[in-house]
Amino acid sequence: MLDMTYTSQAALYIGDVSSQIYEFMAIPRPCIFLNPQKIKWQDNPNFRHWTMGDVIEDIDALKPAIEQAQARHHLYRPIQEKLFQETFGYPLLGGSRRAAEAIVDFMTKIK
Repeated sequence: MLDMTYTSQAALYIGDVSSQIYEFMAIPRPCIFLNPQKIKWQDNPNFRHWTMGDVIEDIDALKPAIEQAQARHHLYRPIQEKLFQETFGYPLLGGSRRAAEAIVDFMTKIK
């Protein structure tokens, strides 16, 4: 539960705003994002992850979105792979390496 490997067992992500989406994207799969408050999310960097799947604003749209999720996944897979790579780096440990380099860079500047 702590490392979120349980997300690898799901076939579909349904949710709103969560960093969990990036762990879920380790294996690109369909996503549906819920926007019942009708937030203006387009071009908002805080909602960039919503570009990785369909966004629905009405609960009546949920069932059709689930039924179409697999067929529509090809529309989102490239952006899912791109955002995952930007978040964690490539190879996968690249994110750790970048973080360590940023810390070293910061520490050398404050001497």
